[in-house]
Amino acid sequence: MRIGKYFCAGCGACLSVCPRQAISLVKKEGRYAPKKNLKKCGHCSLCAQACPRNSLDFSALDKKIFGREPRDLFLGHYLKCYLGHATNIETRLNGASGGIATALLLSLLESKKIDGAVVTKMDALSPLTPKVFIAKTKTEILAAASSKYCPAALNAVFAKIKQSSKRLAVVGLPCHIQSLRKMEIRRKSLTKKIVLRIGLFCGNTVNFKGTEFLLRRIFKIQPRDVLKIEYRSKGWPGGMSLKLKNGQEKFFPAASYQKYLFLPWFMPPACYFCADMTNELADLSLGDAWLPDLKNEKQGESIIITRTREGEALLAETVARGKLKIKPLAADQVLKAQKAPLYFKKKRLSGRLGLMRYLHGKEWQNTQLPLPRFTDYIVAFFTYLHLRLALNQNNQKIFNLIPLSCLKFYRLCFGLINYTSRKDIKFRLLRLITKKYG
Repeated sequence: MRIGKYFCAGCGACLSVCPRQAISLVKKEGRYAPKKNLKKCGHCSLCAQACPRNSLDFSALDKKIFGREPRDLFLGHYLKCYLGHATNIETRLNGASGGIATALLLSLLESKKIDGAVVTKMDALSPLTPKVFIAKTKTEILAAASSKYCPAALNAVFAKIKQSSKRLAVVGLPCHIQSLRKMEIRRKSLTKKIVLRIGLFCGNTVNFKGTEFLLRRIFKIQPRDVLKIEYRSKGWPGGMSLKLKNGQEKFFPAASYQKYLFLPWFMPPACYFCADMTNELADLSLGDAWLPDLKNEKQGESIIITRTREGEALLAETVARGKLKIKPLAADQVLKAQKAPLYFKKKRLSGRLGLMRYLHGKEWQNTQLPLPRFTDYIVAFFTYLHLRLALNQNNQKIFNLIPLSCLKFYRLCFGLINYTSRKDIKFRLLRLITKKYG
């Protein structure tokens, strides 16, 4: 097995930039993958240049976009950090955490700053498949609210707007924004069309097999019986809402299913080698506020990081129009709120990248990371073994037979070594022992 071919992010950028339409996207092993027609291919390498997993130079992009390299190793370049939510209660409750993205887009559309927004919703004809589209009305923007825990080829839509004069906002994950920025460098006209790049925090996405496993094994529901799925609904942290073809409606609190949906087995390989958790190349970034002070919060609060003057100005304008309510937040609070995924994406990543360079001679990206310790390489080795096992098709059948208690224990062990420092491991183990034995 050639490990390199598995690290496509499935963002769709290659399809969008190909001048000969030689690339299509297919579902493969639970994620999107490009399929190239070699008879059409002109070997221009534009697809490789737009790819967020091929020679991603954060240093060069930071200088190009922000005029300097970031001062913060974990958050990237930023101007200010805030905590906030949409003032409209429906928008707030229907968002993943605070409804900031939806409120921003609606405000920009109302003030005619944009003509539409590149967003994602679940396809009405194929309920477990995401649909990327350009929302041009309030109704369409509201239909795309909240998180979708599955792959989405967002950048493929840019093939449709090359000749368009519309002003757009874009809402995407780090890989989407990374490839968008790379495309903008090659195609200056694209930059003029993008008014705002809203970046969502992302520890990792989940392949399609994750949702199928959740439905079949945990909820005892066949995927073919689902009419509509909402991964995050009814406030914060909310839960999954399902509407079935027989008319039944079901709701599952987030705590009851996320431990299964986010099993490392369902993490796409590309996510293991991504250094960007807070969407560092966006105009502004949004994410959950997992802070102790908000543990009883039910309506939703979002962390907001502004990175460009344009992002800061449009945020301020939306607040002035009464659509958002925000307050300053210290950067160390952002780090605290996203401590575990940042540890995986930044602290542990240097070990994984070093191991891949040694085993495959592959340089995935140029970015500033904390210097690796010997333990990072040990953890990287075991993570690499996990990845090889997860990619083996024969093991997929065995996985579905493993007891749920074993899967939860495996997730706990994986999380302890990849997402937790030695100090936090001691604290978590002590808390578990105290909780069990009093």
